[in-house]
Amino acid sequence: EAGDVNGDDMPELMVSANEYGSEDGGYAGRGAVYMLLGPVPSGTVSLGDADARWRGHNPEDMIGSALAGEADLNADGLHDLMVGANVASALGGPGKVFVMLSATW
Repeated sequence: EAGDVNGDDMPELMVSANEYGSEDGGYAGRGAVYMLLGPVPSGTVSLGDADARWRGHNPEDMIGSALAGEADLNADGLHDLMVGANVASALGGPGKVFVMLSATW
């Protein structure tokens, strides 16, 4: 659950696929994060229906290795998103955390 990032009083759902990518295309392990805006239906949901998607830029970024969305970092009343990429940067660097403020994504 990502909290309410769009102000509709419904929680959103973030899904991590941190090993997403194709070895054929040179992007193995770049990772992806999907956002489904609430209300999220019960049962099976296709990630092709996601309202937003973020992918790592480089092979082995592994974006989505950690997710958080219950904090309001900029005090606008909406939850903000934090997405970890534990080896993001060229050639297996120290990793990064991406902060996406609710008003900017």
